[in-house]
Amino acid sequence: MRSIRGTLFTILFTGLIAIATVTGCSIYLKVIQELNEVFDHQLMEVAYAAAAHAPDVVPLPSAEASYEREARLAVQIWKGETLLYSSRPNRIIPRQGQGLTTLYLDDQHPHLGWRVFALNAHDKVIQVSQPLEARRNVGISIALRSEEPLMLATLLLSGLILLSVGQGLRPLKKLAEDISSRTYTSLTPLSDRNLPSEVVPLVRCINNLLEHLDQSFEYQSRFIADAAHELRTPLAVIRLQARVLSKSGDEALRAEANRQLNAGIERASRLITQLLTLARLEPEPQPAQLETLSLDGKTRQLVADYARIAAEKGIELTLSRVEPVEIGGDAESLRDLISNLVDNAIRYTPSGGAVKVAVLHRGLRAILQVSDTGPGIPASERDKVFERFYRLPSSAEGGSGLGLAIVKSALLRLGGVITLEDNPWGTGLKVSVVFTVSPTGALPAEPPA
Repeated sequence: MRSIRGTLFTILFTGLIAIATVTGCSIYLKVIQELNEVFDHQLMEVAYAAAAHAPDVVPLPSAEASYEREARLAVQIWKGETLLYSSRPNRIIPRQGQGLTTLYLDDQHPHLGWRVFALNAHDKVIQVSQPLEARRNVGISIALRSEEPLMLATLLLSGLILLSVGQGLRPLKKLAEDISSRTYTSLTPLSDRNLPSEVVPLVRCINNLLEHLDQSFEYQSRFIADAAHELRTPLAVIRLQARVLSKSGDEALRAEANRQLNAGIERASRLITQLLTLARLEPEPQPAQLETLSLDGKTRQLVADYARIAAEKGIELTLSRVEPVEIGGDAESLRDLISNLVDNAIRYTPSGGAVKVAVLHRGLRAILQVSDTGPGIPASERDKVFERFYRLPSSAEGGSGLGLAIVKSALLRLGGVITLEDNPWGTGLKVSVVFTVSPTGALPAEPPA
């Protein structure tokens, strides 16, 4: 498991060490370069001073020539091929041409070379030399002293990084403690007071999730209560008719009880199927995966499936017009929507009536229409019929009140808009569902008006 603290420490410390190393090397190289220039200038100054003051013949210096010993300079004065003066009799530097020269006398020890400056002064050659090793030692010493502030700054920055990372991650630790101290029923929003701006979006996302969970738990509680209430009636009917069948000897009574028993079983079965469908569609309105769906193809298939049911009830079920069109969504939601619209139309249309289904393509809109010659829905009740378990007071057909609730939930996943109006070609209801045509299968940003 990766740690934010460890990752930050690794990145910051690696960067700090890299910067300190590069800076230290740059300082060292710059110091060496500057010192070489200073040493070269010193060689020239000594040579010009010797040229101005040296007599024709000068004695060899004593071993106590302090300035020469400290600088480790070797001064020579040549006249022709004759050495007139040498500050280091044991180390004779061959005479060089005028100017600066780097000389290596020992091939086995190249680091023991010399930096030489020769100056022609009248008939003499003033030659001042300095060991490269002396320059190097002085350069290292000065460079290390120059690096001391850098090393101190690196140590201080390391401590500051430790303190800053720990302080910066403290709100996350506090947030984690707040979340871990909650139970599964504690869904109140987390506080975002005194939190860094970078953490606030995370807290808001968590609060949104908690809100959705709270709504989901509330929905599940209401759903279970409503389902238990709705299942109580058909189960009571089944229990009562089963008791009649077991105790009654009257064949007519037994036949009626058997009919009532089968009706109760059918109602309970349909109710359970609708409850499961509604539970699958809610509470999440958006599908997990989108696909391109053929609205006309799915409608043809489902109308064919309901043709036998409509025929048994004496209802004419027809496809009045079907135009090819595709929409975006998930297949299960579209199937639930069409099935419940057609099923409701057949269920509430009396025998001898008609149900017409049409699929229209109008520009960027796809329209599904289901019209019936049933009792219709009063304008004042059309907003209420989409609520779960709501039944029209005047309805003679025993339903569960879930059909249009399922349609509403499916529409939330498909991105459509539904309207209810009077059937223009007779009594009954006309249901129109408008989708946005989406060739890529993507849902529209907003439902069409």
